[in-house]
Order: sequence, then structure tokens, then C-alpha cells
Amino acid sequence: MAAAEMRAPALALLGHAQCLLRNPAEGPERAQAVAAIAAEMLDLADGLEDHATEAKARCTLVPEPVELAALIGDVVETVMAALSPGKRLFRVAPSLAAMALEADRRALRQVLNRVLTSAARSTREGDWIEIAPESRPGTFALVVADEGSGLAGCRGRIADRRGLGFGLSLARTLMEAHGGSLAVESLARIGTRVTLFFPSALVIAPLTSAVA
Repeated sequence: MAAAEMRAPALALLGHAQCLLRNPAEGPERAQAVAAIAAEMLDLADGLEDHATEAKARCTLVPEPVELAALIGDVVETVMAALSPGKRLFRVAPSLAAMALEADRRALRQVLNRVLTSAARSTREGDWIEIAPESRPGTFALVVADEGSGLAGCRGRIADRRGLGFGLSLARTLMEAHGGSLAVESLARIGTRVTLFFPSALVIAPLTSAVA
């Protein structure tokens, strides 16, 4: 709860700071200080959550049909509202409109919130964040890719490492509870790619409302 409470004002600070940086009259030095405070708050929230997340935490899931496009849209709005007046450009693959998973809605929302918040942190004002499915043998992959500066201290794929940091430890635990996994690839000046792997058995036929 403490980590969740810290993220919203930290993202707001980051958004305001980036707007100040675009306008020299507002004082770039003060803006940089605000951005540094925001980053420190987010790092603290990540450390707190990582410490509280057990390596094999038991999660009680309540599976139900979840329309991916609708849930992703809700989470994007949440992240953007927290980041305001800062702005990121989200591109959601149209093919997701006809896809659904048998999953715990609250847990999946937490996963997406952590991943999209991480993407917002590693990008700049006006950068693109893309969300799209990928075809993989025996699994369903949902990829979140950004064109940001990369995650500090992250080199290559670190899916098998405990304590991901970047606010993703809880996301990985919730993915494992669904029988899936989470992988991160990040390169400086190229961007970050987070892939959520779900068992193919969780993919269900498109819901009527999803294709209407």
C-alpha cells in the first residue's frame, strides 16, 4: 500500500518536471531537482515492494474472462492520469481487440500497471510505448516496448533473476501465479522490451463484446 501511494505523486512530479524542462523560463535547474526527487521516490517504492514480495508468494487467483484491449485501455488511462501533465504516446495493436484471457482481473491489472509505469519512467515526453501480441509456440506473449533510454543497471534479458527492481518484482510473481513468466530486455539509447508470457491454455475464444 505504501509503495502504491508513493508512485502516484512521484509520477506527477516527473510529469511536471518534464514540462518545466521544455520551458526555460520556468527554471531548468529547479525542474531537474524535481525530476531527481521523483526518481528517488520511485526507486524507494520499488525497493519497498521488492522487499515485501516473497520469491514464492502464494496468490489466490479468481479466474474470469478478461478482454485485453479494454483492460489495457483502463490501465493506460490510469498511468496517464498519474503522469499528467507529462505525456506518453501509447500504441495498442488492433488485434488485441479480439483477444481475451482466462485470468484474475485484479492481478492482471497490477501486472500491466507495473509494466506501463516502468515504461513511462524510462521514456521522455512524447515518446511512444507500444503494446502488441506475439506468436510463440505453446504460449501467448504480450510485449510492451518503448523507445526510451533503457532501465538503469539492466543489461540484456534478466527474466530469471530474483529482485527485478523497476517495480516489476510483484508483476513477475503475479505472472508466475498464472503459470506464466516475465522477461525484460533493455539497452541504453535503444529502449526497453518487457514480455509477458501466458500459457496458451489461458487464451479463450474472443468474447462477443470484444469483436462487436
